Amino acid sequence: MYARAVDRLEAGECIAGTDLAALIDQNPDVRLPSKLRAHIAKHLRGEIKKSRGRKPVSPAVSLLRDLRDMVEYEHALEAETASKTKLTRAVPGHSGATESVHERAAANVVDDLYGGSIDPRSLLNRLSRRRRQLKAQKPIPRVHRK
Repeated sequence: MYARAVDRLEAGECIAGTDLAALIDQNPDVRLPSKLRAHIAKHLRGEIKKSRGRKPVSPAVSLLRDLRDMVEYEHALEAETASKTKLTRAVPGHSGATESVHERAAANVVDDLYGGSIDPRSLLNRLSRRRRQLKAQKPIPRVHRK
């Protein structure tokens, strides 16, 4: 009954007051575990604060996002290379500056996937960092089945 709440506390999660109240109401005859009692006392004294800000992204989600971005970038790079436009073009707002094929491909990926909310340069830096990490990893051994 209370085991799941105690496990959540040990994992460092915060249990809301309404959840605590519902848990106690559902189990009126069961004695509260000491860890749960201590948490309720801290909650009533106002010593427990919710963590603020964005929740961290799990490593698996980050890896999948980066792999998706790599595939999209490679497709965009092929399309930019195959197009008959010039290899460089003037960048608006910069006198005499040019934008290379890989920068245009990154800009296309950012527009398509992120709606322009991140800088194409940061996308290229993140993909480069992820490629280095993947190259540094040991290869997964192949399993031969008979």
